[in-house]
Amino acid sequence: MKTSIAICTYNGEKFIKEQLDSILEQTVQVDEIIVCDDHSTDQTQEILAEYHSKLPEVFKIHYNEKPLGVIKNFEKAVNLCQNEIIFLCDQDDLWKPNKVETVLCYFKNNPDKEAVFHDLELLENDNILKSSNWESIYFLPENTDGISVQHYLFLFGNIATGASFAFRNPKKKWNFNASSVLLLHDYQLAMHFAAANTLGFVDEKLGVYRLHDNQQVGTDQNNRQKRKEIYDTFVNSSNLEKLKYYEAKSKYWKGKLNPDDEKNIIKFIERETDILKRKHLQSLTLIERNYTSFYWALTNKFQIKT
Repeated sequence: MKTSIAICTYNGEKFIKEQLDSILEQTVQVDEIIVCDDHSTDQTQEILAEYHSKLPEVFKIHYNEKPLGVIKNFEKAVNLCQNEIIFLCDQDDLWKPNKVETVLCYFKNNPDKEAVFHDLELLENDNILKSSNWESIYFLPENTDGISVQHYLFLFGNIATGASFAFRNPKKKWNFNASSVLLLHDYQLAMHFAAANTLGFVDEKLGVYRLHDNQQVGTDQNNRQKRKEIYDTFVNSSNLEKLKYYEAKSKYWKGKLNPDDEKNIIKFIERETDILKRKHLQSLTLIERNYTSFYWALTNKFQIKT
């Protein structure tokens, strides 16, 4: 399988060399590196030109005349990729040498999956933190309490960080929604594949995610702590409280994605809502159950529809 790397840069002179070198040092060499620079004003463009001069057959550099912003710049980079497997890549992170090899192996062994993401080490002030990226956002595959990847994405936020994301090229033009800073390109892609149940994950730390003040995108430690609190609250809440959360999330997702993805998402939430409704009703007495069922039907309560 041939590979394309979609990188977006903007004033990334401090870290871009380390990132590019880590890509070039993979155990399986990449075939194409697409870089879209969003009108950098530092030395980023000069650095990119150096790499292109050394490996012109690999590096394809595109300089935006006007800034597009993170979401639309990644849209441009992804749409320029020609090969079968596309890796998203940030300008300031690092790849472990076996990242490409491991991801390609996953796709070969899982033909039903169209996209995959992996865990990351966290680097702050040149120190690797004790918690990994997944641990810091409370995504623990070995202890998920029955909460699937879809649940995490739909209920708690993005867990498929762009720095860890790869997908099969569908040979179509992507059109990312740039209207919400809460739904970045990687989250939109993750939701697209999760909605179709074709998103998988590799439980390995295949990269290093750098935390610093000049990140274009990223999740700081305060937001990561808030994610954990939301997760804990949901897991420990009653079935009735979870029903209210699903109802709120069904409203949140309306109009956020393309119609097909939104339809699949609402179907998923509707299915999970029906399960919780049955569990809640089973916990009631017969009289309470009949009254609650009648009230829900009369008021259309917890009726999640597209």
